[in-house]
Amino acid sequence: MIEIKNLTFTYQGRDKPTLKNLNLRVKKGEFLLITGPTGCGKTTLLKALNGLIPQQATGIMEGSVTVAGIDTGRSPMRELTQKVGLVFQSPDDQIFSTRVEDEIAFGPENLCFQQEEIERSIDYALKAVGLSKFRDHGTGSLSGGEKQRLAIASALAMHPEVLALDEPFSQMDGSGTKELLEVIRKLNKEGMTIVLIEHRIPAVFRHVSRIVIMEKDRIILDEDKEKACMRQDIFQRVGLWLPDDKDLISDSCQKEVKKSQKNKSKVSQKEIVLEAKGIYFRYEKKDNFILKGASLCIRKGEIVALLGDNGTGKSTLLLHFAAILKPEKGTVKILSKDSKDLNSFKLAGKVGVVFQNPTLMLFCNSVKEEVEFGPRALKFPQTRLPGLVSETLDALSIKNLIKDAPLSLSNGQRLRVATASIASMQPEIFLLDEPTQGQDRVNIESLMNCLKIKSSQGAAVLFITHNADVALRYADRILFMKGGQIVEDV
Repeated sequence: MIEIKNLTFTYQGRDKPTLKNLNLRVKKGEFLLITGPTGCGKTTLLKALNGLIPQQATGIMEGSVTVAGIDTGRSPMRELTQKVGLVFQSPDDQIFSTRVEDEIAFGPENLCFQQEEIERSIDYALKAVGLSKFRDHGTGSLSGGEKQRLAIASALAMHPEVLALDEPFSQMDGSGTKELLEVIRKLNKEGMTIVLIEHRIPAVFRHVSRIVIMEKDRIILDEDKEKACMRQDIFQRVGLWLPDDKDLISDSCQKEVKKSQKNKSKVSQKEIVLEAKGIYFRYEKKDNFILKGASLCIRKGEIVALLGDNGTGKSTLLLHFAAILKPEKGTVKILSKDSKDLNSFKLAGKVGVVFQNPTLMLFCNSVKEEVEFGPRALKFPQTRLPGLVSETLDALSIKNLIKDAPLSLSNGQRLRVATASIASMQPEIFLLDEPTQGQDRVNIESLMNCLKIKSSQGAAVLFITHNADVALRYADRILFMKGGQIVEDV
């Protein structure tokens, strides 16, 4: 079905290839898992399957990629989209319509499907990913997890033979992940070839038939999953979760959190730096409220994890604490000041926000410039800059990327650069929306240890996650949201 021969690809402006002499064959109907450390070339490999590389990406490609007998480097993209449905790591990178129905219809319409077939394709795709009730919704009103479902639905609507997925569960809650995995498993059972990039190996292990591990620019392991399990030395060496590790999307995670938190010491009664009292919010007057009386407070030096299903208002609540959004009812206080009297500019250097999509935050020509930008804008002393930047780059394991353009990096690397650009400003409050997405185990540990250090120095940290293990290991308190409210504080 898929045959890759001696594939080498070097992005424009890079001295070294991202992929080097890579060879891979995938049989029709296989369910292939591709995993490996952040930045090893997994996404680049996936883009080569449907012709984005080399037809759309700027760089030099050697070797060949064929899918169902079609050369992806020479065939029209129109033809390739019916062979390979590609779902990007960040759904915002491929959603451009304002309505859910229009987004799904776009592909079939451009392939000149008949109207009846377009309608059937929309119905099929919506039902497959559990978005039928969202057909008439605006795409901008969807949560990150809902957008990921929409991106998958858009690919399915074109009835591809291969479904290629780049970290499709990174912004999904546990139940959504399991539901979508069942959808993908069913598609595979019906004959569709699945190529999946994923770091959370335990969550997908029982569904896949074969595992490929990449390191740097090449494949270092390619075995069926039973044989792959025997090479735990490789999993550990490259910083991956082992297949038999605890499933991080367990339905019982809330019970596990409560049980674990019983043994944690009470947080000292330090100064409250973030407080919400009975806040209500909706994006438009005609919409239902997303936040419905949410209340909480966070103290100086505290690390708080915020968990909950997709669409419950977690990201919306986070943006209130940066004064980007203002409540329709209720009050929000940031560093003892009412948010209605504040804006994000006044809070620069005091409140740092890392968005769910880090690409929105990156605009400099190099990682070094990106990390320096905030302190320079805040007029930090010139003598302090080199040490501060170096320390931040080290803490987030991105010093080796110092000369790279941020937008040329993988999504996981971009997220660490975005976090570094905030950390270098030494804010009193850190707000992070899904900071572990796209990260391997080693980089999650370095990122969270960096936040622990900031917390020990007095900074308050609030982070959204679907990774219960990270919440258990690093948070002082864990909050659960449901229906626009905080329903548990443990």
